[in-house]
Amino acid sequence: MKRKETEQRILEAYNQIVDELAGNGRGERLYGYERAVRHRSKYESCGRILTSGHGHEVSHWCRRPVCPTCAGFWGRRLAQTLLAACPDTDSDAYRMATLVVGFVPHPDAAFGTLKGIRRVLGNGIDYRRRTPGADRLGWRAFGLAGALELDLFEAEDYPSLGTDKRRQYRELGYEPESAQGPQWVVTVHALVHVGALGDAAVRAVLGSVAPVVHLQDLHEDKALVENAEAVIGYASKVSIETSLAGDERRPWPQEAVKQYVAAAMRCSHGRQAFKLLIRPVRDTKTKKKNKELISSFLEPMPIVF
Repeated sequence: MKRKETEQRILEAYNQIVDELAGNGRGERLYGYERAVRHRSKYESCGRILTSGHGHEVSHWCRRPVCPTCAGFWGRRLAQTLLAACPDTDSDAYRMATLVVGFVPHPDAAFGTLKGIRRVLGNGIDYRRRTPGADRLGWRAFGLAGALELDLFEAEDYPSLGTDKRRQYRELGYEPESAQGPQWVVTVHALVHVGALGDAAVRAVLGSVAPVVHLQDLHEDKALVENAEAVIGYASKVSIETSLAGDERRPWPQEAVKQYVAAAMRCSHGRQAFKLLIRPVRDTKTKKKNKELISSFLEPMPIVF
């Protein structure tokens, strides 16, 4: 789906939410109406050149959690945050991780699931960093930056999914014979600084929060910053379509888009509820050095009203 079409369908979802909270013309505004109107207004003006109160022309970024443009910018900044905290400048020390976590009954539950993942991973890695042993330094150098992705498919479309998807979902306990209606799947894509730990150790830790874990090497023909921004840019994308076998894509039903937009608006301040970030433990000098290494790739922060 082209970005313009994605943006238009999300705007339509905002309009539906505002209309419902307005009481459907009965003049009975429900709780959350003002917030929904504010979210819609900011989203509609994203990317426009506006005039500030001081007469300056500035680019407006809405920072709404489901805005495709803001999600891409946020993903690149998140990638730069991890690189600035790590000592390595070699792509061999990093992996792209895909964590297929499980099914949730409603989009709201996805944000609670990610919150639990942050807590379990954070506690587990902190414990390994404090425990004396050969891997203690390796875990202190470990870092991860990624984002929640919420997938959706209709139960009747299960046979049309790719072979890998069907296998993954069966591993999660999905039973196509009894499933009905929309199926929401929590997935996390991340850039992982493996360092000296090795893939097996990292996969075991990630497996504590996700039954299905895949680690993949980065592209050898790209610079590390390009690789990092591509991985987390992919992780943070706003996609409202289902990928089927043979590269076919099917747009989500508009009701599902509305549920997704409403959940993101309720549960996430900006993109924060989508974020998964574990920083390496480094001294101040190392952090300063690595910030300088990627300084030429950093973009100026947008000016937002």
